[in-house]
This record gives sequence, C-alpha cells and structure tokens, in this order.
Amino acid sequence: MNPLICVLFCILIFFTNSCKEKCPARDAGYVVLNTYAKSYQKNENVNLEGIGGGFLDNHVNSLALDFSSYKALNLEQARIFFISGANDFLRTIDRDLKIRPYLIDYPFPYKEIVFSILFFKESGGFVDKKYIAYVTLIEGKVLYCYYNETNKRLETFYSEPYPDAG
Repeated sequence: MNPLICVLFCILIFFTNSCKEKCPARDAGYVVLNTYAKSYQKNENVNLEGIGGGFLDNHVNSLALDFSSYKALNLEQARIFFISGANDFLRTIDRDLKIRPYLIDYPFPYKEIVFSILFFKESGGFVDKKYIAYVTLIEGKVLYCYYNETNKRLETFYSEPYPDAG
C-alpha cells in the first residue's frame, strides 16, 4: 500500500475513534459517508480509499472521504472534477435530515470536510508530473500536488481557498 494512503488511513482511524460507545451522530455520519461514497464511485469511476469523521460529544465535527482515480488531468480539469465532487459531498451532507441535528453547524462548513483524490497510472504509480497526482480540500484550502519522481514525494505546487476554486 502507498505510504500516503497509509497516513490518510491512520488519520481517519483517529477521527472514527472520537465518539465512544453508542453514538447517533457517528451512525448518521457514516450513513451519509457511505451513501455519497457509493454514488461517487459509481458515477465518477473512482475507488474509495478512506472514510471517517470526527464525532465529539455526539456531534458531527468533521467528515472525510479519500478516493483514487486513473484519470490523467491537468490543473483546470482536476479543479473542475474535484470541486464538483466536493460540492456534491457538501450538498449530500446538508440535504440529509437524519444527520442535520448532529451537525456542528448547518449548513455544514466546508472547512470541516476533508475530501481528497489521488491519481494513479493504470500501470502503477502516480500519474506523470505534467498531471495532478493529488488534490485535497483540507481546512478550507484546496491543494494541488504533482508527484516528484526524483524525491519520490507529492509536492504542492498550487493552493487556493475553496470558495475561489469553484
């Protein structure tokens, strides 16, 4: 497994262990997460890599989804593809009446979601440097990364506030 995916998975494990025992907020959160993940996978031909959230004091404090794709997209194409998915994710959260009483704020703040897509070659490894290898929305910023073959690392080359991206 890719080391970045392992790190993301560990972060998601932390989020999922924030609410102990019976937790209706967590249950409602996972219904929304799973519903959206299934729809996004089917409609956009992506793979689910990670899922989780922050559930403290029986509230939904954050929600996170990580996907992978075999698309090769430049910055503008990746922005359109990514923002469409992130916007749909937020709409799905806000439209769900069962999760609404547990949300820390309604509408749910974009700064409280983590939404990420990794882009791989079908033959293995990240897409070439001329394409976006990773895009994520975290803490209200969209970060665009390419894969540096020399350093064997993802490197952010552009970021923008989420409201400016769409």
